Amino acid sequence: MSITAMHLSFSDGPCLPPNLQSIYIKSPRITMPPMTEWGLQRLNDLSRLTIGGDIVNTLLKEPLLSISLVDLSISNLSATKSIEGNGLRHLSSIETLSFYDCSGLESLSKDMFPSSLKSLYFSDCLVLASLSEDTLPSSLKLLSIWRCPLLEARYEYEEHWSNIAHIPVIDINGKLTM
Repeated sequence: MSITAMHLSFSDGPCLPPNLQSIYIKSPRITMPPMTEWGLQRLNDLSRLTIGGDIVNTLLKEPLLSISLVDLSISNLSATKSIEGNGLRHLSSIETLSFYDCSGLESLSKDMFPSSLKSLYFSDCLVLASLSEDTLPSSLKLLSIWRCPLLEARYEYEEHWSNIAHIPVIDINGKLTM
């Protein structure tokens, strides 16, 4: 049996099916149980997670995510100015990390990138000025930056370009460097 859609009510506590492979979580507008009670870390088949809205720091402050995650997308951060915590460091399976439509995001935690990371995407992060290049993992094979004016400007210059030049594929607004 394959579940294609599901409505979950958190009124009696979260009841996430243990075999879920992909979840999209949007910032709730209602009062819900604390995220520590959601049981995301118990979802052993969860490989893809999209977090929409400004709940991301709550999820990343503690290791609340499943260690089986391979692909994590963070989107629609308008009020969140920085990503905090070390909630990604324990995720040894993460290969792809994406930030989309994060118009308020100004900075990333210095130690946020897991050592298994292979692809890192940024799109429409209008005020993100730096990637903490010294903490990018050596496993990183692809860096993609689209419509992020401050990042684009930063990597136009040799001084900062040299900090990311070791990444095999760099895509800035469709201009590939290999």
